[in-house]
Amino acid sequence: MAMRFLYDGTDMGTSVVRLGKLPGFITQAELGTVGIAGIPFDDPAGNLTVTGWKPFVVDESAGPTGQQRLWTGYIADRKYQRGLGTSLVTGGARLIDTSIVELNTILSFRLFPPSDTAAKRPAETDVQRVQWLLTTTYLKPTVHDYGFVNTSGGVNMDAADYRGQSAYSLLSDCAQASGKNFFIYFDESKNAVGLYYDLDTNNNYTCTLKLSDLLSDWDGVTTFAYDTDAYLERDPSRVYSGVQVPYSGTASPAYVTSATIASNFVARDTTAPNVNTKSSAVATASGNRYLSSINTESDRIYLTVQLPASKVTLIRAGMRIQLKSTYMPDLSSFTYCRIMRVEAKQDEMTPDLYNLAMELIPPDPTPPVTNVGPFCFFLATSAGNAGGPGYIQFTMNNPGDPTKRAYGYVTTGSSGATIVGDEFTVIAGTPNYNFQCSGDSTAGNGAHVDGSTLISGLYSADHGSGTGLFYNFTAGVPVTFNFYVTYLAAGGLAYTTGAELAIPSIYTGGITSPVAIPHMTYVQGAGSAGSVSPTGTLFIGSVTMTYNP
Repeated sequence: MAMRFLYDGTDMGTSVVRLGKLPGFITQAELGTVGIAGIPFDDPAGNLTVTGWKPFVVDESAGPTGQQRLWTGYIADRKYQRGLGTSLVTGGARLIDTSIVELNTILSFRLFPPSDTAAKRPAETDVQRVQWLLTTTYLKPTVHDYGFVNTSGGVNMDAADYRGQSAYSLLSDCAQASGKNFFIYFDESKNAVGLYYDLDTNNNYTCTLKLSDLLSDWDGVTTFAYDTDAYLERDPSRVYSGVQVPYSGTASPAYVTSATIASNFVARDTTAPNVNTKSSAVATASGNRYLSSINTESDRIYLTVQLPASKVTLIRAGMRIQLKSTYMPDLSSFTYCRIMRVEAKQDEMTPDLYNLAMELIPPDPTPPVTNVGPFCFFLATSAGNAGGPGYIQFTMNNPGDPTKRAYGYVTTGSSGATIVGDEFTVIAGTPNYNFQCSGDSTAGNGAHVDGSTLISGLYSADHGSGTGLFYNFTAGVPVTFNFYVTYLAAGGLAYTTGAELAIPSIYTGGITSPVAIPHMTYVQGAGSAGSVSPTGTLFIGSVTMTYNP
């Protein structure tokens, strides 16, 4: 069993590379970064042809069947020189010191041509944009989705013209908008190339081995020891409390800040430009997501593990692997960490052992869920003079679970009088989507923003003074609330004249008030000749809010 080197599909044999002195085959799995390595080819006869951009592959035949690929990439620049300290010092003998680049380089091979109008992408989600990319012919070899393209939770993106740009540019835009990672990998089971586009924290692309520094864990089969020089580096340089997002609109840049991050660390600003962003809304959403992803210091682990040749191909850049440490923070038990970089070195005096230098990122601490409030929806109504009171039920759906909702009643009298109806009832949702308002609803007769009379609001006795409904937001994550009105009781006339969401100034990045709701008239019973009675529950509008502490 041994290493096998294939140049442009041809086995180079066993004498062209000197084992025990290979500096390392580098692969990376971090936002399309290209791993660059080197390999020396012996050319004693001076007739070995090595051409740039030809495919170059390294296999380890001691690995399990179907998992023997060690490295895949291309030939880059070469230096033709004497092999000092070797026999390659006379006649035409030479050493060809060759740079090699791994698969991520194909993301920049081709540009979308001016003639391809489909590359002028409409406003769409990041998922739709990536899925379109995989249908094109501009990634060679052809890149596939073998289950690692996350199609959930698409993020809205502006229209963008990618003609003259590469697949790398497109994927970078999508990753910036969504917070996902991307890289190219070789899938031996398909004998083809796949795309990973997903969050690093998701439970996919899993290594079957484990790493630990605890003697009792080591078994040499599935759990291996890493070197005593291993360390975790905790770096605050990525933490910013404000970000300016330049875009191509007239109001550029969007500026998003976080008082919480500034309080936890220090007030610092950065920029996150994106030439393919056109609107303030998308730039602001991108800034919010960016701040929510950098609200903690970054951790990166550096270690080296020695593996037998039969195991070395089981660890690959981009995989998640279980790691335990007795001295690194937050890793006292086996914890999945994502492998960002692997350098596979065959630098021992036996071909049976490899040293793998690795960089890994452990999971970030969970961003805090902030109990935010109050925010307040005021429903302005008045009544006609038809016989009997009319009833309107106002409903706000819980976005975490549409079956859970907060609701209440407004009663309108027969002669223009206004009467507040039943107490708002709260139906609990999931822990992160729990309406926490309780107590009696209150009313006031002050002037509404649009000039009508304010007759219904919400009050939370559990959360101190103020009118409002409390909601658990995750900082930086937009939430959409849907509003409905239902006509309930016979008799009378009731209608809405407008609505307003009142948001304290602390909730930046949310909505502005007033938020207009179309005028609607509800009629039931005698004395309402010529009027039409609506049926069922009517959707009256939605509002999206983002809490930026």
